[in-house]
Amino acid sequence: QLPLLDALAELYRVAALQPPDLDELPAALQRADTPLLLRHLERTGVLVRLTPTRWCSAAAVAGAVSALSIQVGDGQAFDIADFRQVVNLSRKHMIPLLEYLDRVGVTARDGERRRLVRTADTIVFEAAE
Repeated sequence: QLPLLDALAELYRVAALQPPDLDELPAALQRADTPLLLRHLERTGVLVRLTPTRWCSAAAVAGAVSALSIQVGDGQAFDIADFRQVVNLSRKHMIPLLEYLDRVGVTARDGERRRLVRTADTIVFEAAE
């Protein structure tokens, strides 16, 4: 399992903020134990779970939060278009990331706008329950 674990970690590191969904993984990485290994990487802080079937590099998420903090400033309101300028992602990847940031308390949503309420250095990535 260690080679598969290393391969998964590397795949998500390279994918950064554009991670594949579980069913989009390369065939060699789609095994019965793959979800368990992804949860292990989540528990160890390597990955965060954006949706029930999509994980993302924790380092990439922290980098996005840091870039957002520089671009819009802590506590300042921003919308999806502002966030897109920072991360340069399609909606497919941007919306799950924003919803994750809302869920873990990094951003606070107010209608169509959000505020950055925590900075990258204060984020502690915890495994989803």
